[in-house]
Amino acid sequence: VQDIEALFPDRTFEPSTLEGVFHITASDYALMTVLPALLDAVNKAAPNLKIIVRDFESDALNKLMLTGEVDLAISFPHFIPETCPSMFLFHEQHVCVVSKHSPLAGQQLSIEALAPHPQLIISPSRANLKGSHDHWFAEKGLRRNVVMSIPSFSAAPSIIGASHLACFLPSRLLPNDHLAKVELDELPPCFDVIAAWHQRSSNSPILKWMLALMHEMFVEPQALEQTR
Repeated sequence: VQDIEALFPDRTFEPSTLEGVFHITASDYALMTVLPALLDAVNKAAPNLKIIVRDFESDALNKLMLTGEVDLAISFPHFIPETCPSMFLFHEQHVCVVSKHSPLAGQQLSIEALAPHPQLIISPSRANLKGSHDHWFAEKGLRRNVVMSIPSFSAAPSIIGASHLACFLPSRLLPNDHLAKVELDELPPCFDVIAAWHQRSSNSPILKWMLALMHEMFVEPQALEQTR
């Protein structure tokens, strides 16, 4: 709890007096789920603070944070350098979706039956056909039939909705008018969404304020121990 409290700005901090530019990098998923509420709160409380949101570059993130070109990163843990402090935001769960016109829409399906069905994956950092759940299928002795890869979560609903493909999407991206869920007998393991920063920025009042906002918006009390 003391570590959590140390992240927060002191009581004399006045967001309304903030000026300058704050740089955020966020994954495509975070742009859709975390940033809308965060940026609205920031703009209302600190109207003179400028915000730049840039594409998430996992390979260059360490350098960008070291040089101060990125103040805050919001993404999944495996994209964040282990040397960076981070704050847990919430757990997320992938669910299986298809076009609302698909024969599989609303059906109950086993993992064994899903594996050979043509699937789409979202691969924002690598242009290949290797998905994050390949290992999960392999542990069950199954090989999934990945036939298409795209770099963007935001484009996924339209592409899935116009195709016969199945896809695993984070649950917070649903509901969507293009999509219907497939009820699987088992779901992949949950994953975390975190906010991270460079160690030298840990005492930044603006960063502390941003973290406090996200903590209030997203972190449930029982998840305090998730922050490192």
